[in-house]
Amino acid sequence: MIKRLCASIVLAGMVFLGGLALAPAPSYAQIDIQGTKPDYFTNITVPGKAKQDFRQTIINLLNIILGFLGLIAVIIIIAAGFMWMTAGGNEKRLETARKLLIQGFIGLVLILAAWAVAYFVITTFEQQFFG
Repeated sequence: MIKRLCASIVLAGMVFLGGLALAPAPSYAQIDIQGTKPDYFTNITVPGKAKQDFRQTIINLLNIILGFLGLIAVIIIIAAGFMWMTAGGNEKRLETARKLLIQGFIGLVLILAAWAVAYFVITTFEQQFFG
């Protein structure tokens, strides 16, 4: 039951993230209402050239990965709460739900600690070596 619920939630999340990949990009086709000639070449990126710094790319990647892991931990906590509420007095299901709930909270704390350590290390490294 819990495996099917988790699989359904993960599948729905993957479909949602896949749909975000197909979302349209902004066109930057705004009208200049002041009458000045706009600079059309400020938002052009050359293929193979990075628009942002490599350090910022690493920070963004870490935030995405840890955010996704945090989402999974919250889903586990919600599924454990649902299992607890629907146990109907079954001691085996209550014990399983309690273990899942504890494991979900421990995972969430570890993810938050990993984010805090990564943020501290990156900002300290950046201040020491890049001013």
